[in-house]
Amino acid sequence: MGGLRGVTRIIAFAKTAILARLLLPAQFGLFGIAGLMLELLEVLTETGINIVLVQEKKDIDEYINTFPITVQKILEKVRQTIKKAAPEGVEAISYQMPTFKLEGRNLIHFAAWKKHIGFYATPSGNVAFKKELSKYKGAKGSVRFPIDKPMPLFLIEKIVKYRIKEINTKDKSKRSV
Repeated sequence: MGGLRGVTRIIAFAKTAILARLLLPAQFGLFGIAGLMLELLEVLTETGINIVLVQEKKDIDEYINTFPITVQKILEKVRQTIKKAAPEGVEAISYQMPTFKLEGRNLIHFAAWKKHIGFYATPSGNVAFKKELSKYKGAKGSVRFPIDKPMPLFLIEKIVKYRIKEINTKDKSKRSV
């Protein structure tokens, strides 16, 4: 989006939003609300925020294809690393993220964000690799791999293999009860 044009669009959107807040819906009218929605859609589209991110994806290919080519390549590398480590894993979309399932259970989720690739191996997956993951930001069951740094594919593979063992162990213990 061009600098001045982008600022103009954002100001127009803000002006419309303020007007919408000052007037009652009956005064503002259906056309005003529709105009506000169109302005919002245009601003989001022009700023590179892809509206399709809100739509539910059918499969991992569709999810990956919503991103710029540079991010697509990273996501595909992560996907292939998981496939290699878990050839029996089944691809799915769960929680609107690419997911690999094993024995009907979530094995791993991953997702692209503005500045990182989110990798979700459950809290136990993160605890088991606490030392290796310590240089990355994250939370209880997630880790953020910076998008501008090389993906730690070997570490991802190790975590996936750990999660496979964890799921298989839990499944065996359930069968023996």
